Amino acid sequence: ARALLDSPERSTLRGLRDRTLLSIGLQVGARRSEIARLAVRDFQEGPGGWRLHFAGRGGEAVVVVNDETAERIREYLDAAGHGLDLDGPLLRPLRANGRTHDGRRYLSADMIDRVLKK
Repeated sequence: ARALLDSPERSTLRGLRDRTLLSIGLQVGARRSEIARLAVRDFQEGPGGWRLHFAGRGGEAVVVVNDETAERIREYLDAAGHGLDLDGPLLRPLRANGRTHDGRRYLSADMIDRVLKK
C-alpha cells in the first residue's frame, strides 16, 4: 500500500491529484464512483479533524481522514487552484475531453481505474 501511495510524482499536478485519489481510496475504502463525485465542499474541518462527506448508494457518510490524506488533499487543492470553488469537483481531469473545455468536470470512475492501473 505504501509503494502504491507514493508512486505518483509529487512534482506535477497529475501526480498530486493521483496521490490524493489513491490516499482517499486506500484510507476510506469508498467506491470509485463515490470518490469521483466528491466536491470541494465535501472536504471540511470539524471536530476530530478533517472529514470527507460521501453520498453513495448506501446513503450518506462522513469519514474522518488521517493527517496524511488531509495533507495530500490540501496540497493538491493549493497546486490546482480550485480550493475555493466549493461547488466544483474535488478531483478534476487535467485536459479537455474534446467535447467540452469546462474546467469543472468531475473525474469519471473509469479514469480512477486508469490511475490505479498506471
